[in-house]
Amino acid sequence: RYSTGYAALWNVPGLMVETHMLKPYQDRVRAGAIAAKDRIMDCIIEQAAAVWESVPCADIEIDIVETDATLAADGHQPATEPGNPDIMYSEWQQGNLVRYDRKTGENIYIRPQARDGEPPERYNWDAPILISPHDSATLYFGTQRVWKSTDYGDSWEPISGDLTRNDPEKQGRNGGPLTPENVGAEFYNTIFYVVESPAEEGTIWVGSDDGLVHLTRDGGETWADVSPPHEGEHSDEAMINAIELSPHADGTAYLAVAAYKLNDFSPYIYKTTDYGRPRKR
Repeated sequence: RYSTGYAALWNVPGLMVETHMLKPYQDRVRAGAIAAKDRIMDCIIEQAAAVWESVPCADIEIDIVETDATLAADGHQPATEPGNPDIMYSEWQQGNLVRYDRKTGENIYIRPQARDGEPPERYNWDAPILISPHDSATLYFGTQRVWKSTDYGDSWEPISGDLTRNDPEKQGRNGGPLTPENVGAEFYNTIFYVVESPAEEGTIWVGSDDGLVHLTRDGGETWADVSPPHEGEHSDEAMINAIELSPHADGTAYLAVAAYKLNDFSPYIYKTTDYGRPRKR
């Protein structure tokens, strides 16, 4: 969908454009994590979105009036600090996370790391980064567990254990026999989605790439498995692609389950009205 409230031109010959985030910004619209081959750009689109219409994607043209390259890699999930659009969080594959200051151009590397003696973190190719809707200094990041920072990513603490199926048989070397792939896209048993309730601080929903959903209502002190009763054509381990929380009723959530990696192209949407129990498709 696009708005007739702003003009359009989004043609960059030879570049792959992938947008993950749109946010209002003053009288304009901000688009983040637009991957164009070797650039991740932060773009500000002129004028406010007023009238929305559905059109084929090929017909959309957007006038990008400001761009900044925040990284040089594939584009992944971004986040922009509420009230301060000059602070952005962006990343490239394998969870390589940075905090970018648009005013100074400074990039600070802030990826959470396993402690000495702990097993290595498993980072999804598109690892989730979330700014708390209750405190812009508080960040959440997903590996096989949930990490929390209260100082803009300068330090991190895990607030969960492993929230995936953690199947070692699906975590081995990929490809071969002579040359393994091992570029990060093959990492499995990882967290793919994290969202905190805007209405209830500390109520956090987490979805994994192997079909599990966990919920905490006390900021990570305790976690409950509230996974949907998914039964796909070939496996029940389909990726939890998105979790949307209702703005109208606490405890109501919608889950989108993506099974295309399992050669299952059916759509799966689940709804709960009671924090994960009961659920229905």
